[in-house]
Amino acid sequence: SPLRRRVTSLEEERLVLEQRRERLAARGDALGRLATDLLREIGEGAGFGEAEPDRWARELDRVDGEREHQAERLREVEARLEALSGELREAEQALADAETEPAELVGHVELTVEASGEGTAELRLSHLTPCALWRPAYRATLDGDALTLETEAMVWQRTGEDWSGVRLTLSTARSSAATEPPVLGEDRLTLRDRSPEERRTVHVDLREEEIADLGPAPVLGLPGVDDGGEVRV
Repeated sequence: SPLRRRVTSLEEERLVLEQRRERLAARGDALGRLATDLLREIGEGAGFGEAEPDRWARELDRVDGEREHQAERLREVEARLEALSGELREAEQALADAETEPAELVGHVELTVEASGEGTAELRLSHLTPCALWRPAYRATLDGDALTLETEAMVWQRTGEDWSGVRLTLSTARSSAATEPPVLGEDRLTLRDRSPEERRTVHVDLREEEIADLGPAPVLGLPGVDDGGEVRV
């Protein structure tokens, strides 16, 4: 495909640029050693009184110019490599999106049916399916002094199943969340006669309790996603 040819072309260009970068880096290291040797020669020559300022100046200028030119070429190659990596990532992602087959989930169900006698029976099988969502949609219409408020359910799914003509039951419960009933604590009540002093004293006990109904004020008959987590069907 054109996308696959594009990915192959970018990979080949990246390989050529990486080899060129290695050669330029090696040449830069060699020029650096040459400059070090030249500076050592200048130091030794000056120490022994064998000064050649004109030749040293020419060679230093030539080595410095080569090093600057080499560094500039290396920067250009690295910049192109960075841009090429971004193009290659985009092309690979486009290739994956275009040529990757969508995942298909296949389930097998085994049933054991026991019947006391022959006859026709109707069997209904239910299961939980991921990748399905719904949200309420509200529409308010003002006609004079009358306000009509309607609600609809917007349903979308990517289950791979055909939902044409299916019967839906919409709920705000999260079936994938593992919920457990609350823990019941022991609360014992005892009866006894109070003393006159206790009758004149008022005891107040504080009990902390988590309240799940924290959303906005509920509207009768209109479920929503901000109802504080209360399950409604």
